[in-house]
Amino acid sequence: MTSHYKTTLKTFKMTDVSQLMQNLNISGSGHPWNQYYSSERSKKEPVGYKQLLSRCSLEQIQRFRNASEQLWLNAPRTTNSSQNERAQLLTSDLFPQGPFAYYSVAYKSRISLILTPVFNEVAAHDRLDLKIVILNKNARDTLNEGKVNLDDHPIGDVLCITKLQQNQTRQNIRRIDRIELKDVLTVHGKNFWEVCEFFPMGNDIIEKVITTPYIEVIKKDIIKGKRKQKRGKPDEKILMCVGSNMGNILMTTVFMPIIKPGQFISSLEQEHWLTVAKISPKLRTTNTYLPVVMDSTTAPEYVQKLFKDYQKAFAIRNRAGAYEALKIVVKHGSNGLRAIHDSKIDDNRYTTRIENYKRVEPFVFFTFKLIGASFTPPAMKWNRAVSVQITSPVCLPFVADVLGAHKDKMDLRVKARAPSHFFDEYILRDLKRCEISVKQRREVKKYEIDWDIKEGTNADKFIQAIYGGRSLVIPNIPKIPSIEIGGLQLLATQTRYAQLIAHEKVPALIGSSSFGCGKTAAIAAAALYAIKKIPEQIQMLTAVTNSAAVSIIEKLVQLDPKIRIVRIISPANMLQIPSTLLTRFDYPTVLFEHIEHIILREDAASDSHSYTIPEGLLKQMLYYIKKTQSTFGGSLTSERLRRLFIQAKNCNDGELLNYFMETRKPQIIVGTIQTIINSFSMSWRPFINMISTIQIDEASTVPRETLLQVVSLFPNSKYSLVGDYRQLSPYFEMDASKLLIDTAIGETLRDCVTQHLLPSVYFNGVFRFRPEITQQLGKLFYDSSLKSLYRPCHTEEKLATCEAWRLQRSNNFPMIFIDTIRSKARIRGQSLRNHQEATIVKNLVEHLVEFISTDDIAILCFYRAQMMELQNLSEDFGIHVGCVDSGQGREWPVCIICTTRTSLITDDQFVSNARRINVALSRSKHLNFILGNKQSFTQSNLWSDIIMTCLDAGTLVKSYEFNAILKSENPIDNDPQGYDDAYIDEEQIVEDEPENVDENGEE
Repeated sequence: MTSHYKTTLKTFKMTDVSQLMQNLNISGSGHPWNQYYSSERSKKEPVGYKQLLSRCSLEQIQRFRNASEQLWLNAPRTTNSSQNERAQLLTSDLFPQGPFAYYSVAYKSRISLILTPVFNEVAAHDRLDLKIVILNKNARDTLNEGKVNLDDHPIGDVLCITKLQQNQTRQNIRRIDRIELKDVLTVHGKNFWEVCEFFPMGNDIIEKVITTPYIEVIKKDIIKGKRKQKRGKPDEKILMCVGSNMGNILMTTVFMPIIKPGQFISSLEQEHWLTVAKISPKLRTTNTYLPVVMDSTTAPEYVQKLFKDYQKAFAIRNRAGAYEALKIVVKHGSNGLRAIHDSKIDDNRYTTRIENYKRVEPFVFFTFKLIGASFTPPAMKWNRAVSVQITSPVCLPFVADVLGAHKDKMDLRVKARAPSHFFDEYILRDLKRCEISVKQRREVKKYEIDWDIKEGTNADKFIQAIYGGRSLVIPNIPKIPSIEIGGLQLLATQTRYAQLIAHEKVPALIGSSSFGCGKTAAIAAAALYAIKKIPEQIQMLTAVTNSAAVSIIEKLVQLDPKIRIVRIISPANMLQIPSTLLTRFDYPTVLFEHIEHIILREDAASDSHSYTIPEGLLKQMLYYIKKTQSTFGGSLTSERLRRLFIQAKNCNDGELLNYFMETRKPQIIVGTIQTIINSFSMSWRPFINMISTIQIDEASTVPRETLLQVVSLFPNSKYSLVGDYRQLSPYFEMDASKLLIDTAIGETLRDCVTQHLLPSVYFNGVFRFRPEITQQLGKLFYDSSLKSLYRPCHTEEKLATCEAWRLQRSNNFPMIFIDTIRSKARIRGQSLRNHQEATIVKNLVEHLVEFISTDDIAILCFYRAQMMELQNLSEDFGIHVGCVDSGQGREWPVCIICTTRTSLITDDQFVSNARRINVALSRSKHLNFILGNKQSFTQSNLWSDIIMTCLDAGTLVKSYEFNAILKSENPIDNDPQGYDDAYIDEEQIVEDEPENVDENGEE
């Protein structure tokens, strides 16, 4: 690798920006753009760059272009091209009006790149919407190791560089080339406006804008066991960036010097601008867009094999096409699903588009998400670049050339998210033709799908049920009397569930639950009961999030403090998640304590020289202790052990795991479902046959392809799906045909219950709510099938003394609807916020914290912008503030629900989704506060029923009356920022997508 690769990439400095402002002379209030904003006309029509530019003189625009080009020319680059070559590039056909004009087409703003080419959000409705970078603690530690003190600077935390699946987060990212604060551009608050008054956005959007320099990490420091390099070849470097969007930065800095569109591929091959030939399968990145260029001759074997597997998708042309697609999904997960999307391209079009590239066949990946070792398919062969987000306009010439389109005619707005008609017309055309009815689908023989699962296994029976439509029949098992586990007397349904879990003739089971029914207690008790019946087998309990896994562990310990539990979690993940989500049963912690106990036992037996562990294994144990506690050797009394402690230089994690399982003999394994899949696909694989039963909590949100990965890993285990299919279903982020979604994502829990595919037990006794609210929600969502088992608690006694509680005392109906009359929702990016609603919430929280703990309060928002508006409550009081989706599976004594929207709401809109409303209303134990504009709900049948119920119960109150009841000194006037109603058009916003909740339990 030549020397110019070693140059640290830098972003523009504040001094460069300040100098540019002075040169342009546009910082004063007399600038035409500022005059436009202050004019009356600006309040009557939407803000857009066309209107702004129409009020600027040609001289001002040209001066701005020249300055931005000069700023770009002076920026450091990773290539060795001279400034003359860059100047020629600016005047070429590729950039007819310079880079500034070319960028402006994609970003819908003539001023979006004045500070740095890293701003990564496409403007919504001709308005620039900068992404606010929220940073975390882990990379703060990483930067501090690089001797960068952040405490005295307004940067806050720093976004994590990457996530590693194994325990290499701190020890492997240890060589960090120059990171200096002068390379970090930090602008926030009013200081930003002093520099850039002309940005077409409100002050509220700019809380923090951070762009950071690159971090060059030597590859051998990341990939364990790959330290040896071939003779004559230097270390390859993986370019990383502390920021929210790697690909945007890489594309704008590394791939910028493109001579002509037609030479893009050949230039990449000749210059090797960015070569990452061997990326570790253990390297994981989340929410990033990383372009990776690979030469087909040097690609790793697993990438080449994956590519060959993807090619099989071209053969999908028959009735069983969906099942062939499903096989790839099972094998490669979500990225396999995306491969199937892109495989449905007409052969003629495909041949025509890549005819000119046969001589050069590099793999060009525009990754939508890197999941494990799976990559999205090559852009050249699958046209991936257009169907997902294009990270930078500089790659558009290449994309346009591949697609046979002209760059000046391409609609660049599709780069943010491909429209649904793109998939329907070009990609899923043939797959849509093979859609078949449910009846025909049941007739498809099992042998048409190559599952690699033996016939007659539990996995085979499970698959036949959910895809073949064959109901799983179990023998008649007599019911047993109610049983007691750890002092907990189980209900009849919970006893029946535990009985079937432990029965050998039940290969699969459904635990259909409602909200607040003691589901966690039921699955924990069932696992403990099964251990008594089958003591030699291990029970496995999985959850979707780490917070749910912690709840399961707490219930297990409550029922049996002596039970041997191991929670599978990687050391890297332990560094990422909050300390509240860590337990003493986490595998790294348990392993350390177990090894420490063994070593101390050996040390105590040193006098008799009766060592029971081979020296090689003992050395590995000592090294494992040494990594965490370097001074441990001084506490040893045995000279032999002290000598081995000094000599220990490495350990084999697999051998330690084997020894741990043999000696510790865990009875229950707990973990998130994705962690279980990853772990038992690798180091834990030898113990697959030791797992007796797998209970999957919140199974309604688990995609079908994930369930199939579980059953394919554990073909002989028994499976239990527990959850509420009337609440949120699996979230799928792409547009696709109904058949593909039903096949690969699906709603397995709902199908199994409604079509009676698997034996099921229904938990309908509700402990969480008072009888009045249980009856109401049961009527709305559960066909009046719920039974109240509510028991008053101490928190309710505290609430009874507050003013807000008195609103429902007369009718004893704990659901209060606060009519935010005369409030107005405001567009923020592609979401909504409501200032008056936020003020009421703040007043209510200040009132409630005088009576109950902050841990007993949660704020659930339907729109993300409103959630961000209320985020300071989380910082000030420690109250949970999140989207409605993040609350599924959790509960709080008091919930405050923000609907935010003020325009007419119909049944087909996001905020009227029955499952989401069910989740929102069923999180509270004692009291629900619902904030919404009553007038806007008149067209929604479900919300109208809820409002009428509150009206009949006397718990509907107007916002100003409620504020008077709270005796709050904070007025609830409309938004003080002076937005006029002409700016507000809620019907133009894109409905918020469900907030993804990662396996850490964080939003």
